[in-house]
Amino acid sequence: MRWNRRRSERAFRPAVEGEMETRMLPSGFAGNLAGHAGNIAPREFFVHRAPTHVPFGPRVGIQSFFGGQGSRVAVGNGEVFNISVYNVANPLIAGGQIHAFPMSGGRVGLIVAGTTQQSALSIDPVAFPLRKGTAHQFAYRVDNQSQTLNIGEIIVKSGSIYQILGYHTADLSGPIIVNGFGTVDRIALDTILPGGSIDVGGTLNTLDVVHNANFDGGTGLFVGRDLNWMDIGQDLNFAGGSSMYIARDLGLVAQGSKGTDTGGQGALVHGNVNIAPGSSMNFGRFIDAPFTIYGSLNGYSRVNPTAALGKIIAYGGGTP
Repeated sequence: MRWNRRRSERAFRPAVEGEMETRMLPSGFAGNLAGHAGNIAPREFFVHRAPTHVPFGPRVGIQSFFGGQGSRVAVGNGEVFNISVYNVANPLIAGGQIHAFPMSGGRVGLIVAGTTQQSALSIDPVAFPLRKGTAHQFAYRVDNQSQTLNIGEIIVKSGSIYQILGYHTADLSGPIIVNGFGTVDRIALDTILPGGSIDVGGTLNTLDVVHNANFDGGTGLFVGRDLNWMDIGQDLNFAGGSSMYIARDLGLVAQGSKGTDTGGQGALVHGNVNIAPGSSMNFGRFIDAPFTIYGSLNGYSRVNPTAALGKIIAYGGGTP
């Protein structure tokens, strides 16, 4: 009994001021899903509270894995995503580190450090597991899945990255910032939402957006050197002071196929291009390959220089 007393007296009991961090065990939140979502599934998810000055929205659970090279994110509807950074030339070499954090409205922010021009950042949904006896049915809760993660920001601290891959899996509602002067091979997203912006200090080889690219209220699209190929699946919109600025050329170098993108040179917009008052499209040097618009160009007077209009083809009208 004396030994038990001494062990109890020596027990470590931390004292913490203020509210303890909230945790959700596998029996709550998305734990039942995360516990079966792969070999690296966590035993519990940490549910971070949004800062008090940010309106609190749907909860987001985040856990790092592989020494910070990846993060598993569970959002309020039970969906789970793996976000990883890896070296495309040699997977045995670390591609960098990810710090994922919750933002308002159920969004997720990413700060990526230690990346090089051989590093790729990938955002991938984790499939729900099949339950016994449901082999001929839709996966459990699949009707609640959007299959897209709302990204509030991606900050690449090193200023260098090879690809950011969220085609069909990531909606952008804040900035992507890659301020180095190197080449970013590809940025691929599902949708750019109002508030989204892309800032690349060097050349951007390929920009892919599955649906609408709504640059509205952010800084817009800025490329410090050349944008070689842009493929927008629906409309390309600039409003709320957001603009497009390509410091040098559009379509200088043809791009091959990458993933589901067939590649090309210049730009292709499958819907309309809308440039609202207070916004503009600017080209610092040349449009070397056609800027093709299957719909209409609305706001052609806000394209600078106006000589660029001769290289823009809008099948739905809107060019002089």
